[in-house]
Amino acid sequence: MKGALFFLAIITFSCGTIKGTQKEKESYFEGVITYSIDYLPLSDNYSRESLKEFIGAKMILTFEQGNFKKEYYSSNGNLLSQRYLNLDEQRSYSKSIGNDTIYWFDITKPDSKTEFIRIRDTTILNHPTIGIGTETFVSGVGFGDKTFRVVGEYYYSKSLGVDPNWYVNYKEGNFNEIIKVGKGIQLLTISEGLFWAQIISAQSIEIKDIEKSDITLEIKEDALLKEL
Repeated sequence: MKGALFFLAIITFSCGTIKGTQKEKESYFEGVITYSIDYLPLSDNYSRESLKEFIGAKMILTFEQGNFKKEYYSSNGNLLSQRYLNLDEQRSYSKSIGNDTIYWFDITKPDSKTEFIRIRDTTILNHPTIGIGTETFVSGVGFGDKTFRVVGEYYYSKSLGVDPNWYVNYKEGNFNEIIKVGKGIQLLTISEGLFWAQIISAQSIEIKDIEKSDITLEIKEDALLKEL
């Protein structure tokens, strides 16, 4: 009887060890991705080149444990702006070069609601992706109290995974729900607003260790902070 109990204990321990090993093997993306950015103007007031010059023609994403830094560059290589996501603070920050004001918003506030559906999948840089289509209605003071419709297509890598639990409190635009389906890094984004459509497409992927300091925005005591 004791022998049977001992054998059962060994089996239980072994199963637990196997489960633990499988869990440890589950990995998520950490590294740097470079994207190209292109535009389709929907108004004569804008041109592709002017949008690339003032909004960005290239974006570099540095990503670790759900937190990130995004750097936007003009066509001639000038750094235009930086965006940061700090999950511990539950804030997203935006800083433009040459402007001392740092803008931020609370990611737990569902200011805009996004409806989403599964769309066709595709392969980008040899990475199979999950396709998700979105529709968002945006309004507020910054839009003259008018409501605008924004539609998009997002393609999430099946192999460069993220943990949806990182984003359980990211309720702006229903991202906490969308990422449960996507479960990966975005490799292609196509969005259409009022004045232009924007295409952000991954060009290179580098898997590497990232230091927390590389994706943390340094905010000085005298910095000008403004909530969006």
